[in-house]
Amino acid sequence: DRYVKADLVHDGSAFKARIRIKGKLSDHVEGSKWSFRVIARKEGGFMGMKRFSLQHPGTRNYLYEWFYQQLSRGEGLIALKYGFCKVRFNGQDLGVYAYEEHFGEELLEHAHRPEGPIVRFDPSLYWVHRLSNLEGIRFDEPYG
Repeated sequence: DRYVKADLVHDGSAFKARIRIKGKLSDHVEGSKWSFRVIARKEGGFMGMKRFSLQHPGTRNYLYEWFYQQLSRGEGLIALKYGFCKVRFNGQDLGVYAYEEHFGEELLEHAHRPEGPIVRFDPSLYWVHRLSNLEGIRFDEPYG
């Protein structure tokens, strides 16, 4: 969770941010398209998002995630800002990335909803399921 300072440019307008590598699985750091968590340090951030992720479009199944967010928004559900942009990193063209709004206060503001709790599933359950097929390893027993 160590962020480093970064200078970002969007539509010719530069702004300061902090970034870090994002993700728990290797797909986030394979090849040259690493995933990043970004915190913009200017008002308005990137397309109105102060906290967001940049990742390979395949991480969220290419257009499927974009389509899902559009359908959710059309049905009046809270939906993330999600789309695609070109990324250059230290002068190197990395091609098209997916940007994804982070869960937080701004998400509720963009959805025109009152401030309140945001509930999510416990991600540790994913890891319990993912690791359940490993033989001879006990990871879910209580300590003691």
